[in-house]
Amino acid sequence: MRATWWGAVGLALAAACMPGPKPPEPLKPVRFLLINDVYVADTLGELGLFYRLAPVAFVGKSLVRGGGQNPLEAAQLGCPVLFGPHMENFEELAAGLLRAGGARRVADGAELAAAVALLLENRAARAQMATCARAAAASQGGALEATLGALAPLLERTLGPVDAGA
Repeated sequence: MRATWWGAVGLALAAACMPGPKPPEPLKPVRFLLINDVYVADTLGELGLFYRLAPVAFVGKSLVRGGGQNPLEAAQLGCPVLFGPHMENFEELAAGLLRAGGARRVADGAELAAAVALLLENRAARAQMATCARAAAASQGGALEATLGALAPLLERTLGPVDAGA
């Protein structure tokens, strides 16, 4: 969505972008953090800060075909999660968040705007959704242990037995 759309609905917009093609319109730098309503983050390693500060998060690449982005970090940090219909890359995780009440799937930009407005206006609904998001994310724990457990036999066959005392 272009910056003028946000202005038309009365929201101030800021962006943190990685180097690359410039947006179609100049966006205010993030240093104006306290006076903006909407932040577009396209940077590595900074989303945790945004999720901690945001009352609600929209997961990108999900309104258009692109598979969506990972909603887990937002959910882990207790941020209500909104995403579009295209979460193919994270469908199982998205479905779990939906079942738990920690996320909401929106069909398009208009439904996204309505969902954001509802959550911003209704503190109790936002808090409930945040609690559900955090609980759903906590139930996803153990991925590292499961991955290491699956890799252990392969590594042992390739590298030999591991000496636990070493």
